[in-house]
Amino acid sequence: MFRLIKNVLITVIALYIGILAYYTYNQRDILYHPTARYVSPLDAEASVLYEEFSVKTEDGLPLKGWYAPATRRNLTLVFFHGNADSVSSSAPLMQPYLEAGYGVVLAEYRGFSGQPGTPDESGLYRDGRAFISTLFDKGVDMNAVVFMGHSLGTGVAVQLAREFHPVGVVLFAPFLSAPKVAAKMFPYFPTEFLVFDRFANEDKVAGIQTPLLVLHGDRDKVVPLTQGQKLFDKAQEPKRMEILSGFGHSDLFDEAAPTVLDWLPTLEKKS
Repeated sequence: MFRLIKNVLITVIALYIGILAYYTYNQRDILYHPTARYVSPLDAEASVLYEEFSVKTEDGLPLKGWYAPATRRNLTLVFFHGNADSVSSSAPLMQPYLEAGYGVVLAEYRGFSGQPGTPDESGLYRDGRAFISTLFDKGVDMNAVVFMGHSLGTGVAVQLAREFHPVGVVLFAPFLSAPKVAAKMFPYFPTEFLVFDRFANEDKVAGIQTPLLVLHGDRDKVVPLTQGQKLFDKAQEPKRMEILSGFGHSDLFDEAAPTVLDWLPTLEKKS
C-alpha cells in the first residue's frame, strides 16, 4: 500500500511539473494571440479619414498602424488594443470618437497583423513609443494627446503615460498585473514567480500625473472588476471610474462611449 501511494504521488508530482513546465515555456503563446495578416483601411472598408501610419521602432522594426487626424476637436486619441485584437478590429471601437471629430491613432504591435517581430513586454513599449514619436513628427503636441488602452493595452498605456505625460489616460478593463490575471486562470501555479511579461500596472499607475478615466464591466470574466477597482484606488487624483452594469470584458465599448465623450472635453480645456 505504501509503495502504491508513493508511486501515485510521484506520478502526480511529475504530471504537475510537466504541465507547469509546458505553460511556463509557452506562456507568450498563451498571452499573445496576434492576427496573421495586415489589413489596410481601404481593404477593411474603414472610415475614409484613416490613412496608413508607418513607424520604425528604436530596435529597427517597421510597423504600420492607422491614423485619422482630428477634424473638429483639439485632441488626438492613441489607442492600444488587447491581446487578441488588431488595428482593423479596433477601428469600430473608436468610431464614436472619430465621428465626434477627435483624431485617432490605432497603434499596432510587433508580430500582430502580419507585422515583423515577436511580441513581448519591452517590445510592445518600444512599439508604442514609435507611434507616439511619429505622431509628434506630424506636429501633434503631447498636450493634445490622450492615451487609451484596453485589457493588455492598458499595460502599454500606463507605462507610456509615465514616460510621455499625455493630457489624459483612459483605461478599459484594466488589470493589476499579468501575474495576477494568470493567477485567476491558473490558481495552482506560482504565477508570481513564473510570468515573464509582467505589465505591472499596480506598481506604475500612481506615477500617472494626468487625469485618469477607468471603465470596467461588472461581468468581466477575464479581468475581475475587483482588479480595476484596486488599480483605480492606487491612482492619483484627478480620477474617475465608471462601472458598467451588465457588461463584460470586450462588449463594454458602446456603453462606455458616452461617458468617455462626456469626459474628453474637460481635457480640452487643459490642452
